[in-house]
Amino acid sequence: MFVCVKKEQSFDGCESPKGYPLRFDFFMPEHKLLIEADGDQHKEGANGNTPYMVECDNIKNVFAAHSEFILVRIPYVKRVTRDHVVSFLTTAGVRIPSP
Repeated sequence: MFVCVKKEQSFDGCESPKGYPLRFDFFMPEHKLLIEADGDQHKEGANGNTPYMVECDNIKNVFAAHSEFILVRIPYVKRVTRDHVVSFLTTAGVRIPSP
């Protein structure tokens, strides 16, 4: 759907509490858009959802809020469809190219 989508993109100044670079799942430079595909482990109380993970997610949120980028978090669903992803992108104001 888009010309340039980078995977696993990190940025200077966005580091975990342990000092490791935090990576955003997808980055679309032409739209200044960061996308996080939040799996089940991002749900509160889920197996694998740790205080450290929550803290890292919060750091990403703050980084995006203080940058020129828009952060869109797309929650996990069993069958990800184009319409599911597009609904979150359009809500964030991203113009979707025609198929």
